[in-house]
Amino acid sequence: EGRALYYEGTLKDITEHKLAEGALRESEENFRMLIEHAPVAIFCQAGGCFQYLNPAALKLFGADTQDQMLGRPVLDYVHPDFHAALLERRRILMEEKKPVPEMEPVYLKVDGTPVAVAARAVPFKFRGEDAMLALARDITGHKLAQEALRQSEERFRDLFEKSSDAYMVVADGVITDCNAATMEMLGGERGEIVGLTPD
Repeated sequence: EGRALYYEGTLKDITEHKLAEGALRESEENFRMLIEHAPVAIFCQAGGCFQYLNPAALKLFGADTQDQMLGRPVLDYVHPDFHAALLERRRILMEEKKPVPEMEPVYLKVDGTPVAVAARAVPFKFRGEDAMLALARDITGHKLAQEALRQSEERFRDLFEKSSDAYMVVADGVITDCNAATMEMLGGERGEIVGLTPD
């Protein structure tokens, strides 16, 4: 008559499996949120091209959306002076599967503006493919400050050396440096004067 007389089946407790799935989803969501809100630029590259960039990385490169960067060669956004070094780093990451130490290359924004960065990278798996996960922070301000300090020190050294007045640098009661006018006044070379006490 087409009526089912009985049903046969088995039951399996999948509570642990469902709990594990939930925990994995939560862990992945937490990781995604961490990456998305990180104040440092994080990007993934595979095959030499961008595969993922967090919002901080988009900002670093001056891009409005991921579409501007995804699938594009990473070296297009690195100053040519650093191509050889970055290709060697990529070889170490991909072939030797070792992290590389921090370096300070110059990246290029979408509009071509250079930006000095401190960057490091580690080997990574992205969608089952060998990849590299890179972290970079903008150090342009730091570099500008370093250059300003270097120029200031050069100007000071120039004024110090060329002054007709005798100048000595004294630290802890000992002469640590002197200019040419001091050497002329005391009748000695710098090496003879440094280390003496001014009195």
